[in-house]
Amino acid sequence: MTKGKRRSQQEWQSIFQQQKESGLNVQIYCEQHDLCSKTFYAHRRKVLTSHKTPLPKSQFIKIQNKPGSTNLENESCILHYQDCKIHIHAKTDANWVAQVMKALS
Repeated sequence: MTKGKRRSQQEWQSIFQQQKESGLNVQIYCEQHDLCSKTFYAHRRKVLTSHKTPLPKSQFIKIQNKPGSTNLENESCILHYQDCKIHIHAKTDANWVAQVMKALS
């Protein structure tokens, strides 16, 4: 493996796409293309975090019950955040939900 050619973010995105399309795991792909796997992962993490959807200005999320629902014993809600869906029972502790949401952001 040779020491470092500097690549643009677009070049890294192309490399990530090629690796994905190759069907090879990262380690083998990097060995075959003379890349450092640690560098590959570092740049992939950087690209992924730069594409995160920003949080809305208000950090509160409005949760609504289904129309016509009155019995909260068996109710649950679904929180959607980016690509995640979390099903939460109505009696779940609010502090726990807040910790989960904080961890996802």
